[in-house]
Amino acid sequence: MDASEAGSLPALMVDKERLVFAKRIGCAVGGAAGIATIFNAPIGGLLYMLEEVTVTSWAPETTLKAICCTALACLGNRALLELCGKNVTDFLIFTHGERRHMWGWQDMPIFIVLSALMGAASPMYTRALTAVFTWRRRRDASPGALRRRWPRVMKVAEVAAYAALVTCAFGAISLVSPCGKDPWDAEDVLRMGCPPGEFSHAAMMLYNGPEEAIKMLFTRNDATEVAMSPFTLLAILVAYTLFNVGMMGLPVPMGAFIPFMFVGALGGRILGNLVGGFHLAFPMAEPGAYALIGSAALLAGSLRQTLAVVVFLMECVNNLDMIAPLLVAVFVAHVISKQINHHGLDEQLIVIKGVQYLDAEPPEPLDTAAHTAASLCGPLPAEARLPSIASAAAVRRALELTSLTSFPVVQNDSCVGIVTRHRLRAALMASDAKKARSQDWVAHLGSIASVETSAAQVGIEQYIENTVANGVVATDSENDDHSMLPLSRVMDSAPYMLLENTPAPRLFPLFTRLGIGEACVVSNTGTLLGVLTRARLIEASLEAEHHGHSVSAKRSAPQRL
Repeated sequence: MDASEAGSLPALMVDKERLVFAKRIGCAVGGAAGIATIFNAPIGGLLYMLEEVTVTSWAPETTLKAICCTALACLGNRALLELCGKNVTDFLIFTHGERRHMWGWQDMPIFIVLSALMGAASPMYTRALTAVFTWRRRRDASPGALRRRWPRVMKVAEVAAYAALVTCAFGAISLVSPCGKDPWDAEDVLRMGCPPGEFSHAAMMLYNGPEEAIKMLFTRNDATEVAMSPFTLLAILVAYTLFNVGMMGLPVPMGAFIPFMFVGALGGRILGNLVGGFHLAFPMAEPGAYALIGSAALLAGSLRQTLAVVVFLMECVNNLDMIAPLLVAVFVAHVISKQINHHGLDEQLIVIKGVQYLDAEPPEPLDTAAHTAASLCGPLPAEARLPSIASAAAVRRALELTSLTSFPVVQNDSCVGIVTRHRLRAALMASDAKKARSQDWVAHLGSIASVETSAAQVGIEQYIENTVANGVVATDSENDDHSMLPLSRVMDSAPYMLLENTPAPRLFPLFTRLGIGEACVVSNTGTLLGVLTRARLIEASLEAEHHGHSVSAKRSAPQRL
């Protein structure tokens, strides 16, 4: 292998890392542009994705890219709307009307109480959602006879039955709810048994979609005030919340932002109507302001968004007077919710699905100098330590260690590189293909590779075919396990190194900000002690959060091999 070949693999590895990074940036920027377009809130969309990605993983140049994309998305959306004869102000949730007293100091105690109630309710709401989602996943993992025989038919039947149940329940609520006068005298209002000149407020909110319902709850004028009785709103709140929870895990698209926004607005509007019914001597905030506070509080408590929620709602309602109450509501709800549930809904679903999610900061039990890289990595089996030129038998024994995803390449008790399970298996397949003189090993290799294999990974596998297979040294033509594999050609020859006494708070940024997957843990003299992987760090974090202390701290020191 010449010098040009020797330097091509690290270049492919770097290209792969860049491709993964570009995919993450594209996802974040695309999400910001999508939210900005849907709600005509460019700054809110940008801040939403910034808080979702977290500042630690948000590079400074990403801000400029997000600003450019959100601006182009909003301008393009406006141009298309104007071509269709519509106005961009249709996105505003507040309806236009005569502006009255919005809020005063006398409203702040009630705003705080409402925010505290929503902050306490949001963990229960998210727990109910995750419980239903977990139940459906377990049920699908062990299906009955009918589900095993007709899986798609049963899924369609379940969705159809649930849709019919929701339709009947919403119809019943609309029929028993009181009718209100039709202030618009329009033909497209839903009457649901109401006489001419009146309409069913419950039907308008339940059948027009949550977006239109939110617009009605946030309304500034009193045109529909007579129909918004607390009992009707309470019935809608209970029914919508229950069916929203029951929908979790069904094979249909389901969002979280709009449902939380709607449920919070219902709760706030109920309290606003009750406060307005006392007819106090001093002016109180209109019910729409309470609905806005309720939405902000439930969103902050459930999704753990703060500044993004404030800016997003402010842009949606086109009102700057509510910034201070919204900030207070978000702060109160976020603090109370976090005391009950450490993670929001998104993070809980990530954990349930088994995605390797790692918090930006270590949990409190791990945030001490007592938890070091050596105590977190755990023991390393002798079979996992591979030389730079390993036999096929040694590689097979290493691959049998299913709990490991990365293997250190060792020379004189020092780590000279790391090879992943994927590359190690590819190298072994290349060796077998060389010995068998087979030309279709690439297709077989593709069957064991990930479905989402990137172009960079394909390049690495092609490199493995050309270098490892050509470099195989056979000591016994009758026994493939005696073939020697040059792992130095497929390993990462510049792995990250951690000293054994590196505290957890210092090593966390390597995995969260830099996004590394594994690092060698070495002693002060350079002797390899183990490999700390992202998966192991996630496992230790979950153990610390669930038990209040680190299980790793109780373990004995890692085996020094």
